[in-house]
Amino acid sequence: MKKKILLGLAVLCLLSSMLVFASCGDEHACVFNETTYDYDDEGHWLKCVATDGEGCSRVSGEEAHTFEVASRREPTCEVDGELVEACKCGKTRTTVLEAGHSVVEKVTAPSCEAEGYTELTCAVEGCTYYEKVDIVEPSHEFEDSIVPPTCTDAGYTEVKCKLCGYVKETKDTVSKVGHSFVDRVIMPTCTEEGYTERVCITCGLSEGKSNYVNALDHDYQYKTVEPSCVIGGSTRVTCSRCNYREDRDKVEALGHIYYTEADAKEHVHYKVVLAPTCEEEGEIKYKCTRCSQVSSEATGTLPALGHIEIETVIPPICDQIGVTEVSCERCEKYLRNVEGSEVEAIGHKYEMELGYAEEEGKHFVITLAPTCTEKGTKAYKCQREECQRVAEVAKNPEAIVELPENGHTWVVSVNAWCGNGGNTEYVCDVCDAIDSIKDETKEYWHSFPADGVAVIEPTCVAFGEYICSYVNEHGTACNQYFVARQGDEMGQPTGNHEYDIFIEMVASNCIRQGYTVYGCSAGECGTTVRDDYMPYEAHDIGEVSELGFAICENCGSSFIDITAEEIVETEKICMGCGSDPCTCETVGEITGYIKPSAPFEIVGGTPLEITGVELSTGWQDLSIGYGLIILNSESNASFTVTVYSVDGTEKVFEKWGANVVVDLYEVGSVTRVVITSPEDATVSLYRPF
Repeated sequence: MKKKILLGLAVLCLLSSMLVFASCGDEHACVFNETTYDYDDEGHWLKCVATDGEGCSRVSGEEAHTFEVASRREPTCEVDGELVEACKCGKTRTTVLEAGHSVVEKVTAPSCEAEGYTELTCAVEGCTYYEKVDIVEPSHEFEDSIVPPTCTDAGYTEVKCKLCGYVKETKDTVSKVGHSFVDRVIMPTCTEEGYTERVCITCGLSEGKSNYVNALDHDYQYKTVEPSCVIGGSTRVTCSRCNYREDRDKVEALGHIYYTEADAKEHVHYKVVLAPTCEEEGEIKYKCTRCSQVSSEATGTLPALGHIEIETVIPPICDQIGVTEVSCERCEKYLRNVEGSEVEAIGHKYEMELGYAEEEGKHFVITLAPTCTEKGTKAYKCQREECQRVAEVAKNPEAIVELPENGHTWVVSVNAWCGNGGNTEYVCDVCDAIDSIKDETKEYWHSFPADGVAVIEPTCVAFGEYICSYVNEHGTACNQYFVARQGDEMGQPTGNHEYDIFIEMVASNCIRQGYTVYGCSAGECGTTVRDDYMPYEAHDIGEVSELGFAICENCGSSFIDITAEEIVETEKICMGCGSDPCTCETVGEITGYIKPSAPFEIVGGTPLEITGVELSTGWQDLSIGYGLIILNSESNASFTVTVYSVDGTEKVFEKWGANVVVDLYEVGSVTRVVITSPEDATVSLYRPF
């Protein structure tokens, strides 16, 4: 009955060429898109795609795949071909057309002097395939061949070669047998005379004919053949003694006369070629009134039979309403629902009966298995035997239960050793997660310097580098590269530079001290040092700007005409005199600089890079172009200051010396300042106010 209902629904759904609508028993009308199929290996179907039919399981148009050729690539002698076939639903299947030669065989028989063989070639034009098989060695093999005696010749036995037919000798001669004559009587026929012939029964030799008898002539018989629908009539003349036949006085065939709808009796005067159904007419072909042959052109129709309606009650289930459906008893087609017969769905029952223990698979399923660290979920099944549907998060959140995480099961994987920083490593038996816990009971040091392997020996500027050779209980070597620890003198830089190679001398000007550059000759460290500083040349002061800056006519720079030694260590300094309060009465938009909360510390030999982001609170971004840098140190360290602008790579100027004042206001756009010193030192930074 369920099959009848589904077939009825499928027929009712055929309402348009693209979309099909049908009642699926829920509170919506099914919509089937006839251009989009679902399919598996056996066949395809249409699913309900109504926007209000989420979860609807009705399908339409179920049928087996019908494949047609989509593409074909013929195989060659060496490369496989391919046949691709496609069904209208999108399912495809591919068949490999195996490669192979079109083999032609040529057999050469063996002879007494030459071997026999079979040559294999390919009939495809351009193919060079050739193979020689079934080779038979040449040989002389003789056999006896008996030549029997005849009436006139003696018989004998030949010793003959099987391959070439060569006769080596003859033997066993037998005398000729001679003729044996008898009389053979030939009877006369309608057209031929009779006679007696004397012939040898051994070789068929004739000695002559005698006793001739005249021919008999035909004994004619006459029969009238009446014409039919397809064969003409005649007077047929035959002979009673022989196979003579002749048709005389021929008459044309009569032709067919077919019954019509008016005079044809049901199933007697016509043939049913398409039986009528409940909704479709049938097709018939009329017979001939004389010979009953069925016509290929004289056709007619039989009326549709009409439906035989029956009612079937479909009870409600958990998520589907009940209804009384009307279908056809003859064709099983669904016709309609009985008006007002709908009964509401009874809803799912996810609650467990009291007194029953839960069983996985029977009462619930695990929808997300918990792991060591992640929680899982289980979903209850509808407890009605006829349903057993698993609850869905979107529709039945009350039937979804959270499962706690399982937690790790830790086992020791690797004991603490130098190769893993002195940690005991644990691995989870379940998920293979790794956890390391510091082993506080003992320390693990790399095997340096006693038995470590040196990679790079220490030089005047670089630490030595080593490979640890320690091996743990699993046979795993540490093999870590490292620079020797502080205190291991063997791996420390020697520091024994010898700056005695002259490289260049840079002259002084009004914005730069002159100096001499020397290189280190101790090994190939490549380091240089600046020494023998020369004093600045004096600025040529030509004017004072509106802001009170002195302007040099030689270099065009504005500058504060003070030195680091003259700066009063207060929270503010004057741009002109370096003191607070100001004593030079400088006027203008910017009158001085204020000191941030803390100076910058320089580590000897390590460049200090300053950008707007790194400056202390209250500083403006260096890209604006404001700022004052005072470089001084209790150790009288020397400094190199490099100022960059644009994208941080274009060098604007450099200053060197033990005590340097750098006024960044004279640069249009500062993005980066780099300060270096061979010794630890302090840099004081001020911002404009």
